[in-house]
Formats: sequence, structure tokens, C-alpha cells
Amino acid sequence: MDESDPLNLRVLIPNYIYGPSNCVASSSYYSVCCVDECESILGRIEQLVSAPEASPATILNLVQMTASATVPSNRTLSTWLQTRLHEVAEHHGGLVPLHGRLFMQWLHYAYPRECSFPHTLGAINPQLAEDVLSNDTTTEADVSATAAVMQEIVAAAQPQKLRVHGTEADASEESGMWSMDEELVVWRQPFQPSESTLGSVSGRRVALLAAALSFAIAGVRSIQPLLTGSKRASSDKYWV
Repeated sequence: MDESDPLNLRVLIPNYIYGPSNCVASSSYYSVCCVDECESILGRIEQLVSAPEASPATILNLVQMTASATVPSNRTLSTWLQTRLHEVAEHHGGLVPLHGRLFMQWLHYAYPRECSFPHTLGAINPQLAEDVLSNDTTTEADVSATAAVMQEIVAAAQPQKLRVHGTEADASEESGMWSMDEELVVWRQPFQPSESTLGSVSGRRVALLAAALSFAIAGVRSIQPLLTGSKRASSDKYWV
């Protein structure tokens, strides 16, 4: 649930569809769940970037041209989305890691019907229906509702603003759950060269330049006698 606005509670559709509570035929070996359509979107971006991270400009260009079942290609991303992506890049020193919570959170807002909202670690505790029912004090009536009860809840809800297919949501509507909490699959220390590092790099460059210059001088000296001899032979033959 998106509970950022108590007066406008909303269900995160992809989180519900892909959640374990919506899986069927579960066993200790497997579960039959819905296909995560966000994986194909992320896979497409990974294929085109061919790197673990990318600049905001690169990602924006790719996402604008990457369509989904509910989002068209060649679209213009909202200013809110562009600003958020640049914030993620600034958080990581200029590039956006593709395998982190912040980028997946951004993809959720770019593809709200395909990509799940990534909650921070430990914020939620998803469970299978059979796990909930395994509690001796829990019955099916506690985790289900009749059609009449569901209709009452729908009737009591606040009217929702209809969104035109393929358009972006307003910033005020989407910003409620956004957070800058990052969780990376692989974390790497950003490279910040120190004075000693810069000095050693400069020293290596000078050494390489000196070596190249010495090789060039040696080469010129080695072929100079040949050039002198050929000129003398040519001159003698001409004057004879």
C-alpha cells in the first residue's frame, strides 16, 4: 500500500501482482507467480548500456525510447523524473548504478504498472497465504472478505483522479514515497585521486615520455649512417 497520503490510500499494483501473496501452487520447491515485466525493461537497458552504471543523459535517452505494455516509446519524461535521476547520479558521484535500490525506485515511477516499488530492507515482511494461515489463531475469514465488504470499501474510498493512458503523474502525486535510501548489490568506493596518486601518475607519464624520446633518438642515430652512405654513393655516381 502507498500510505504516504492518509486521505488517498492506493494499492501499488505491480507490488501486489508480483508479491508472494498472489502466487499459487506453492510448495517447498517452487511457486507459480506472475512474470515480472520489469525484468525485460531492465534487461533492455543493461543490454544497451553494457556497463554496471551509466550517466543520467544516457539512461534518459534509453528510457524515453523503451516502450512497455502500458507506456509508449518516444515519450518525454517529466521534469520530476529527470530531476530525481540526476539526484541519484549526484548521490553516486555522477553515474547511476543500474543494480541498486535508487535506480529501481526510479524505474517504478518511470514504469508504474510494470516495476515494483522497492521497499528498504526490513520495511516489509511479505508472506505466502499458507504461511499466514499456519498460525493457529488465524482463519480464512481473517484474511478474506466477502463481495459485499469489498464493495463497501470501494464505495467509501475517495474519488481517484483519472490518468490519460501513457501520461506521467504529477510530481505531488508521485513524490510521497520517494526516499534516498540506497541498497547496492555490489558497492564500490568512488575513485578520488589523492595528491600522491596524481604525483605518481605524472611521474609515470614523464618516464614514458622520456623512454619514447630515447627510443626515437636511438632510431635516428642507427639509420643516419645508412642515409649518409646512400647520399655519398649517389653523389659519386652522378659526378663520374
